Amino acid sequence: NHRPIHVPITHGIEARFNNKNMSKKIDKKIPYKSLVMKLMWLARSYRFHLLYAVNFFARFMDCYTPELYAELLKLVVYVRDTRDWKLIWKIDPNEKVVIHTCCDSDWGTYDGYSTGGFFTFLNGCLIAGSCQSIKVICTSSTQAEMYAVFESCRTSMYVTKLQQAFGFPCFPCVVRGDNDGSIKDAKQWRNSGNNKHWNIKFRYCTELYEN
Repeated sequence: NHRPIHVPITHGIEARFNNKNMSKKIDKKIPYKSLVMKLMWLARSYRFHLLYAVNFFARFMDCYTPELYAELLKLVVYVRDTRDWKLIWKIDPNEKVVIHTCCDSDWGTYDGYSTGGFFTFLNGCLIAGSCQSIKVICTSSTQAEMYAVFESCRTSMYVTKLQQAFGFPCFPCVVRGDNDGSIKDAKQWRNSGNNKHWNIKFRYCTELYEN
């Protein structure tokens, strides 16, 4: 009987809960963990726009509180009210296959870690998505954005090879980002004082760009 919820997660909730300073004494009678895992399965299967919210709640698996559980239940209400939403994948054999991915990342949320994610579209149809915490402390917004670019490139290549296996020729993938620094660094091999400490795997993006 809860009132309708119009967004997956409450605005500003990150400032209210920080897993680094919360007690590890939890009430095991609260089905927090099982509910988060069920929502994660749902989000990763086809409700990609829930990924950020579920990713946030997953940070508190060992320190959740009744207040946080109440916020999690709001996400359940949101899912209930949008249960009829569907992903539609339409493919015309005579249409060119175009894959494009939109990625973004924040830099240093309240716990110091960044979050990156992307959506991948095939001929305008949403077919893949991701949102996850970056496991290292990023020293700049550009570095955080590069993690999102890398994951976007990797998924775009997977979708490309999958479509080719089905017999659909794919044109070059398009990866869209809004950070000029990460776009520039993804296109060149040159290192600078600002990016020499970055993970070498980012050069995979450069290789794909050249190819």
